[in-house]
Amino acid sequence: MGKKIMVQSVKLVKDSNRIYDIEKKKITCPADAVRFAQIIFDIESRPNEIFGVFNLNTKNEIIGCSIVFEGTVDSSLVHPRETFRTAILNNASSIICFHNHRATRS
Repeated sequence: MGKKIMVQSVKLVKDSNRIYDIEKKKITCPADAVRFAQIIFDIESRPNEIFGVFNLNTKNEIIGCSIVFEGTVDSSLVHPRETFRTAILNNASSIICFHNHRATRS
């Protein structure tokens, strides 16, 4: 009797498709990454800490982005598996990770 082997396939499922008012989607410096994270994910007003990834092509243009993990008010735990999953599925040549610290509220 032969041995059973599991055959699996992984597919990228688009959660949403939005159009943003961004004059260029190329990241050339850290300030660009911060600006895009603010425009796309509104990271400054989030009540909890988040960790996200921009997936880039060889020209440093954003080809995909995602929030990898949303944590609590003071922590965000991330596993490398989740960090690289969308990059691999998007065939990204590089990534930029971003993380916020929620605004202090009185």
